[in-house]
This record gives sequence, C-alpha cells and structure tokens, in this order.
Amino acid sequence: METEQQHLLPAYDPLSHVAKKELSHIRSAQKAVHLIPLLVLLCAIILWFFSSPTKIT
Repeated sequence: METEQQHLLPAYDPLSHVAKKELSHIRSAQKAVHLIPLLVLLCAIILWFFSSPTKIT
C-alpha cells in the first residue's frame, strides 16, 4: 500500500520543462532588479529636464 502511494506522488525532475521554465523566470527576475536604479535615474533626468524654473518678479 505504501509503495503504491509513493509512486503516485509527483517527483521533482530538474531537467523537466517546468523546472527549466521556472529557472528562466528566476534569472529574468534577477536581471530586472538591476534595471530599477536605471529607471529611477532616467525618470529623475526627465523630470529635471522638463521642469521650469520659477521666476521671482
């Protein structure tokens, strides 16, 4: 009885399609983290470029 239940449980196969897809998502997420500071810097430059100075008259 116990061996039959063990065969019905899914096993993790690191070479499976699902495992490769999950690894791909992890790698892309790690690369995306490095884009956040560049995006913040780009937004700051755009805001600075399009801001107009106030004139005191």
